[in-house]
Order: sequence, then structure tokens, then C-alpha cells
Amino acid sequence: MKNLLFFISLILLTLIVNAQEIQEVFSEDEVEELKEEAIPWRPHVENRLPQTLKGKFSIGGHLGYGLFAMDDVNEGIEEGNEYLRSEGIYVVSPEKFRGGFVGDLEFRYAFLPELMLGVGFGYLRGDADNEYSYRAQSITLEGEVSIFPIFMNLYYYKYFKSGVNLYGGAGFSYLAGGRLLFSSYGEESEARGDGTGFQITGGLEYLTSSHLSIGAEIMYRYAVVPEIRDTLDNAVLVNSDGTRTALDFSGVNFLGSIRIYF
Repeated sequence: MKNLLFFISLILLTLIVNAQEIQEVFSEDEVEELKEEAIPWRPHVENRLPQTLKGKFSIGGHLGYGLFAMDDVNEGIEEGNEYLRSEGIYVVSPEKFRGGFVGDLEFRYAFLPELMLGVGFGYLRGDADNEYSYRAQSITLEGEVSIFPIFMNLYYYKYFKSGVNLYGGAGFSYLAGGRLLFSSYGEESEARGDGTGFQITGGLEYLTSSHLSIGAEIMYRYAVVPEIRDTLDNAVLVNSDGTRTALDFSGVNFLGSIRIYF
């Protein structure tokens, strides 16, 4: 261990010796002249993007996990399991739709210094597998829900010289190809439909260079397909109370992002 005062004193002695050597080499007038000509040191701070991104174009994507409401479908699964129990079939592992994969590809354009318009398309998918046992036989009912949102958002950006940017946005979406699928041993039941929705989002990005950023985002998505039809006979699916069965992908999404600026 070394005493801190002793360590500092060595540095001070070194500075004094160097100062004396400078005085011996240069006159007082020459030293003052060198001081006047010296450029003060300033820390280098890299501004990875200009303060305004007006006219900038970017392409990026999100990947993450989303929570899905799926109230009607989950209620139907629960009612179906109750019926099977009443028929003597053991429900080994009941499962409902809770959430699943979320991903998208988006193009953004800064038409004003702090405003960006984004358009893109995405894919959402969730799975729920229910296992049953009947007369020593194991049966699995595989469930899947999916949809392709096509969306448009308006974003407000706040830029910082540190390279960390904050943004918030909102917009609307068209929900294409909503799908509910149940399958078991090669047999399938499928229903499809479309809908509309909206989303509110907030996030941050870190600019690793003038052309690349990584980030994180939280989004609330309202995404409901109000009606789905059986693909075999085009019949509208209804709940036990007679109301139409809806595919509800509404919920919070947790996303990671990567974006390329041009």
C-alpha cells in the first residue's frame, strides 16, 4: 500500500522540477507568449446525429413479447374443458392464450426537425396447447392465433448529444389475416377475419454510429378482430351467449429494436 499524500507529493515535485526546467530554457516573456498561443483543452464529445433529422430516412425492426387479451377465445377454451370433464375426459394441462411473439419492419421519415412519420407491417402469434387423457390415451389440442398488422405512426423525437434519443408516438393499424386455428392428429378447425386498431408507443435508442441505433420500446396495442368466420362454411363464430367471437390481440408489448439511418 502507498500513502496517498506521499503519492501526490511525488507528482507535485515532478511538476516543480519541470517548471524550473522550463524557466531555465525560456525567458519569462517567452513563457507568457506560449501561454497566449496555447489552445485550451476541451473534452471531445461526439454528436452522433445532427440536432435535426429533417429529411432523414430510416429502416428498422422490432422483436419482442406481447400480451394478448383473447377473452372470447379463452372463455371458449374454458367452457370446452368443462364439457370434456363432464364427459369423463381428464384435462391434464389446460392452457389459455396469454401472449406471444411480436415482430415488425418499419420505415420512418423525418419531415420536420422533431417529427417522424412511420409506416410498416408486423406479425403477432400466440400458442396454447391443451393436453387430455382418455382411456389411457394422451390427446393434445394445439391452438394458434396470429395476425398481420399494417400500421402508420407519428413520432416526436427528443435528441441528446450523448447519442441517447427519446421518442413517443401513436397511430392506427389495419389488422389483416386474423387467424384462429385448432388442430389435433391432422384434423384442423380454422377461422379468419380482419379488423382495425391503434397503438401508443414510447422508447429510447442509442446511436452506436451516425447510421446505426439499438433501442428498447414499450407499446400498448388495441387490436381487435370483431368477427371471425369458419374457413370451411364461412359461418360466423359466436360465443355461448350468442355474441360474435372476437380475436383480441390488445395488450402491452415489450420490444427491442435496431434501426439504420440514411
